Amino acid sequence: MPCQSEYLEATGGERELSRVVMLLTEIQSGTPPLEQPDGAREWKGYHPAAYSCFVQSDLDAKTRQLCHRLTAMSADEISMYSLELQIWWRDHQRADADRHAREAKRAADDQAKERAELDRLRAKYEESK
Repeated sequence: MPCQSEYLEATGGERELSRVVMLLTEIQSGTPPLEQPDGAREWKGYHPAAYSCFVQSDLDAKTRQLCHRLTAMSADEISMYSLELQIWWRDHQRADADRHAREAKRAADDQAKERAELDRLRAKYEESK
């Protein structure tokens, strides 16, 4: 009896890459993810472009591509697509906003530390005069 792999689970990265690839396919073909051939299985992470061949840079590139395509659309245009795509876009925009806020806070904190260090050095210099 040959070995089987039905017990194997897709990783989180494989699931996300599968979904992004399927959403890009929806934009190109108009077919919602779960209506695509093997859609239910592939939505769970078993898309041939993702399962057993996941690379983070692929997910990043495909995410940028999907984000770029959706950014160019109006809210009315996006509402014509599947609920899966609309939810992904909503969540992606929130994640981007959170990331931008964290980056801005980190930059402000770094700038404050630099100012404090410069003030400390300036005070030390003034004391040495």
